[in-house]
Amino acid sequence: MATVDRISYEHDHGSPPIPVTSTQGHDNMHPKKQVTFGQGTIVLFDEVEEYVTERLRKTSISDNVDDTPPIAPEDTYHLCSEYNENEQPGSRVRFCQIGSQPGELHNATDVGIMGNGDLVVTDMICNKLKLFTSYGVVGTVYAADEVSEPWGTTDIGTEKIAVTSRRSQSVVIMCKTWGNVVRRFGHGFFKSPCGITTVGDNAVIVTDDVANRVSVHDVTGGKVVAYIGQQLQFKNPRYVAVSANGNIIVSDSGNHSIKVFDRNRNFVRSFGKYGRDDGCFKFPHGVCTDNRNNILVADQYNNRVSVFDELGRFSCHIVTSVHGVYHPHGVALTSDLRLCITVGDMTPNRLLIYQLERIETGTGES
Repeated sequence: MATVDRISYEHDHGSPPIPVTSTQGHDNMHPKKQVTFGQGTIVLFDEVEEYVTERLRKTSISDNVDDTPPIAPEDTYHLCSEYNENEQPGSRVRFCQIGSQPGELHNATDVGIMGNGDLVVTDMICNKLKLFTSYGVVGTVYAADEVSEPWGTTDIGTEKIAVTSRRSQSVVIMCKTWGNVVRRFGHGFFKSPCGITTVGDNAVIVTDDVANRVSVHDVTGGKVVAYIGQQLQFKNPRYVAVSANGNIIVSDSGNHSIKVFDRNRNFVRSFGKYGRDDGCFKFPHGVCTDNRNNILVADQYNNRVSVFDELGRFSCHIVTSVHGVYHPHGVALTSDLRLCITVGDMTPNRLLIYQLERIETGTGES
């Protein structure tokens, strides 16, 4: 029996949420709130029952957050849960054998959002890109010999997507309609390209976790436009995102921190350090942002997705292992606030989708 959760979080004039946790502790939750998943399972989470919890202990984060307070302004965070498979057709899909069905996930390193709102998941071991709706319904599968060990992907408009190919050490441009390869670039430049995101009208940012480099490329010819953070010492930079205000967010995984740069690629701040406390990380992976510039981080070995405001101040752990999140890799947030995460005990072989909801302060409405 799988459960389904709706997460609600509240903002006050752009401030991100602060969590509340069960006064009895998660281990004492009613059994119906427990989450169980099998391999290759896709689960859609939705709402029903609310339980109130006490606020998490406030702890300081890394000292390098530009002298800002360690905790974001307070808001209320609610967690509700229920799951009824009969009323949610297509929201959960099970598969028999790894790789035997279009929607099967074997090593889903990243999840991205297409221009039409569909999700595209890179399955590195299967050498495929797999599309789902944000409700977990299986769609198209892209497979091409030129896309070997795809890690990350981004929509670059004009019916094309860009994919990082680890084995070919390049970025591959593919046609959305037919799935054919249009062109590729970067072979001989990249050592291990992984994270990728679109910036501007005609460029992508790519992280290379072996070369320890973050670079900007023109998608037409693949020319290197600029480097990001050359004055810093990256260690296994894995994922990258661009916020609504143009800031560039990089998960500096080996340094257990998040690096933030402005739209002109100037270093702004770094936040996080190794540990389990609030605001700490153990090899952060996927990053994404919402339309209020809050930063969501997949904290891989702490088994959680954490939220920070744009100043790097810790807000909350929006989902954790209690909600079925183990070793999160890719993370994305749709325009209708569906939080999409690839997870798995050994390899990320599941896609979890949580429905988020904002409750505006002072309105009393959800």
